[in-house]
Amino acid sequence: MNKMIFESLWPLIFATASIALCALAWYFYKTNLRRYFNREENNKYFAELMKDFTPLYNRVVEQQKISLFEELNAIQPNTLLKQKGILRILEIGAGAGANLDYYPSNCHLTVVEPNEFFKDMMLDKLQQFPGIHLENYYVAYAEDMQGIEDESFDVVVATIVACSVSNIQKVYKEVKRVLVSGGKFLYIDHVLDKPGTFLYFKQQILSRLGIWPLLFDGCHLNRNIDKEVEKCQFAQVLQKRFKIETSSFYIFPYIEAHVVGVAIKGQ
Repeated sequence: MNKMIFESLWPLIFATASIALCALAWYFYKTNLRRYFNREENNKYFAELMKDFTPLYNRVVEQQKISLFEELNAIQPNTLLKQKGILRILEIGAGAGANLDYYPSNCHLTVVEPNEFFKDMMLDKLQQFPGIHLENYYVAYAEDMQGIEDESFDVVVATIVACSVSNIQKVYKEVKRVLVSGGKFLYIDHVLDKPGTFLYFKQQILSRLGIWPLLFDGCHLNRNIDKEVEKCQFAQVLQKRFKIETSSFYIFPYIEAHVVGVAIKGQ
């Protein structure tokens, strides 16, 4: 008898369960997953995430950034502004203004940033730095900076950028093109750890399965940025690997291995 009742109700139970699961999946998509499959939603989410992430990240790489940006004090301007002693800096992937604290007060800055939701954040933070003149802000990808003239910048800056670009060598080719002779490319990025480590294994799995790029706007954990810079044939490359403190934020253990460096364009 019970079996007969169950069999007669089974289509209704199945239909109800299916509708409930579909409704649950739709609700989860609307509230969480939608941003991963809609470019605009993903960009907006990522900009908000990075706005909170940046201050934490700057604290764990503070000494490396201070040392890196000391290079700016030794650079002699060689662009159209050289008569005034003003550096022209191009920053690619500037985000919410993570590096504004490290720039000299008397400089002209151009930004290339593919995520349009960072622009207002960047402009708001720039108000704290009246000595930094924003020349141009391009919502564009660093792989193709056609709007920027050859040999027009003394310095190009990129921090935690190469992990997410679609073509690293194309980006570095553009960096060399827009730098003046003797100009410097300053960079910090997370890299693939040494083979055989547990971190190396995790980075490979999360990147190759597409999990990390999906969650973090195309970011890859398994790139050897230091080797990519060396491939680009700058006149000189000074770089080193280091490890960051990983206890401050849940993302940090996966990006513990880093590289910091200066690449100099030949005369």
